[in-house]
Amino acid sequence: AAGASRAALCAGEQGMFWEMHDALFDWQTRYGNTAFSQNRLLTGVDRLGLSGSAFTDCFNSAEISSTLDAAVREEVSTTPTLRVNGVTVEASQAGAIPSTATILQAIDDATPDDWWTRGLESDPAPAEAPADEATESEIAAQESSAAEDTVAVAEEDQSQAASEAEAAAEAIDDQAAETADARDAAPAPESEPATDSTGADAAAASAEDSGE
Repeated sequence: AAGASRAALCAGEQGMFWEMHDALFDWQTRYGNTAFSQNRLLTGVDRLGLSGSAFTDCFNSAEISSTLDAAVREEVSTTPTLRVNGVTVEASQAGAIPSTATILQAIDDATPDDWWTRGLESDPAPAEAPADEATESEIAAQESSAAEDTVAVAEEDQSQAASEAEAAAEAIDDQAAETADARDAAPAPESEPATDSTGADAAAASAEDSGE
């Protein structure tokens, strides 16, 4: 198993961890105790297209040994190994993945009863707003005052417009009255003297009589 772990980690150094992972499990199923022989591992390296020299250097490196030693100290000895808060979750069969119910139960067991209150008492009190920072009520009051000012200005403008219209109407009425008064005060035109046609008619009649 240590050889398989080294092979997987070193394949991961070349970006092929999961490919080596799948090959290792396939070999374990088919070859049992002889699955991870040196010749088979090197054959897998060749088939995956990995650098043989880089793989060998990694396989024998102190860094990989340190990683495996840490796993041993943590008592990680099987694949997969699942832990919740440092407690290993055991499966019903060795090498199997724990069931969902088992995992959820492990989470519940590792969760303190008062988890939802932890940290609340230690949370710092919210900082007070600066003195010059307006509160929501103050902002609402300012907006309401601004709206009232706008309405007052609009009413004042409307009143002024009405006054101007009334003054214009009065000016028109005054002008019309002055025009009427001037017309009434103007002298009447002189009439031509009437022509007395009685004498002329009499003379004409007399002349007609003499001619006869």
